[in-house]
Order: sequence, then C-alpha cells, then structure tokens
Amino acid sequence: MLTPVVAHGSWLRVQPSNILLDARGHALLADVGLAKAATAADQTHLSTRNIQGSAGYIDPLIVNGLQHSTLTDGYAFGITTLVTLVAQPAVGLEILCRHMLKHPSKPERWQPPGVPDTAAGEWPVEVVARLVGIVAGLSEEDPEDRMPLGDALQELEAIMQAAGNS
Repeated sequence: MLTPVVAHGSWLRVQPSNILLDARGHALLADVGLAKAATAADQTHLSTRNIQGSAGYIDPLIVNGLQHSTLTDGYAFGITTLVTLVAQPAVGLEILCRHMLKHPSKPERWQPPGVPDTAAGEWPVEVVARLVGIVAGLSEEDPEDRMPLGDALQELEAIMQAAGNS
C-alpha cells in the first residue's frame, strides 16, 4: 500500500529506501513502519516491549523509554530529510551535521561532511536553511521543544509553494 508523503495526521516511520517515485516524479511512502494506532474508545495507552527499527532512524526518546508518538515519527522523518540532503548514512548523522543543525540559517558555519550534497545539483540557500530548520525542530532533544510533525509538513508545503513546485 502506498501513502502520499504529505499526509496530515499520519504517523510516519520513513527511510530513503521506503520513498518511491511515481511516473510523474511524485514521492510516495511504502512500508511506513511500526507505529500503532487505536481509537480513544479502544484504550488510552499503547506500548511495546521491544525496540525495532533501522539504526540511525530510531528516536533517542524511544531508546530512553518513551512511547512511539508523532514526535518520534517526526524524528525519523527529519533524519530521512537530512540523509537526503547531505547524502550521508543515518547512523551518526546528527554529529556529522551538528553545525548545520545548530545554525540552520548560517551556511557559512556548516562543515563537511555535514553540508548539502551537490551531486544532484545546487540547492537554493534559503530552501536548504528552511529544510535544516525543520530537521532541527524535529530532532530537538527535549520533547517539549520539538516541532510537531504536522507543523513540519505544513512548512514543507510552504517551501514547495515558495519554490513554485506546488
């Protein structure tokens, strides 16, 4: 089953190998992962005993005992965005991109290998800064400081509209 990438209210657990392109070049997600869903009438809490997922994409909040949520799904989405931007593996990526994540609007402070990959062409600086801002927001250490996934998806839509690719 394929799901549109920009799907408000969806719980996303993504990595680059799960992003497919259709004949028009639109991105679709396949195998969106382990997120669980239930209606409020079913129960008020869902839990798991085992941590599963791909190394580098698992939110440290889950490793430290918190539950899967849209915040942890947002983390995986942010890491996927960063992997796509810099063409580096997910494991250890936040450390490689620490200057980029700390200073999203100051590209002069970014240091290789944590810089945009130019193999696919040049990225407009303002677009990269906004994308990195989203990733930084989705991967904040403290849950209360994290950007909600819905806000990140709206920001992505705004970037696309501003770039004329809506």
